[in-house]
Amino acid sequence: DLDLLILTVYIITVVYVLYQAINTLDDQTTFHFDRNELDRVLEEQELKDVISLNFRFEDRYKFEEQPTKLSLSLENKSADRSFEVDWDHSSLTDFEGRSRRAIRLTPDKRFNLPGYLAFSTVPPGKTLKEDFTAEDTLKMNIDGSLESASPIVDILGIEAGSKKPNKRGEQLKKLYANFMERKEDLRFSARIIVKMSDLVDGGKGDRTYVLPCNFVIKKVPWSDALPFNPKK
Repeated sequence: DLDLLILTVYIITVVYVLYQAINTLDDQTTFHFDRNELDRVLEEQELKDVISLNFRFEDRYKFEEQPTKLSLSLENKSADRSFEVDWDHSSLTDFEGRSRRAIRLTPDKRFNLPGYLAFSTVPPGKTLKEDFTAEDTLKMNIDGSLESASPIVDILGIEAGSKKPNKRGEQLKKLYANFMERKEDLRFSARIIVKMSDLVDGGKGDRTYVLPCNFVIKKVPWSDALPFNPKK
């Protein structure tokens, strides 16, 4: 009887320690660029052999360290066409379907937000790499420069909003609960406007394309966050 009691206490202690350890793990997410719609558009517009568009993400992010910008890479694989990214007409759409102005981040962090945003040009055979974000995530510093301060998708903001006693709060409460239980992913998108100039045909072949980019945010299972997890 004493041995059984000792074994029972030991098992309870181990379970409690494991439970406490799991509770101390950081909640984390992964970002995935869903290429399906973009690939379909590139195929329909006969651009698959001309344009390659990608986004760079870290392997995972803590809830409090969600990305505040998107890093775009656009390769011009053609030999006689030039492409320009039209930032003025590009946009981001959040997880609730709200449209947001896309802002290209410049090294000097100075923007004239109400005004015209310069195009980014991609000559034949070259690759453009730019960071951009949603206008409403920017914060002005004392020196007048702007920096991206809020996450593209603010998960902690969703949690805070879920506690408000209103209709939207109830919607966010359900969304946040499903996300935390990994029953539902968070989705957002970017709409990149690209203008093509035909350098051979004297501008007769110039066209404008809308490139849809969809993103999926998944909550990482707690087991993947263990320090000894071989998947990390």
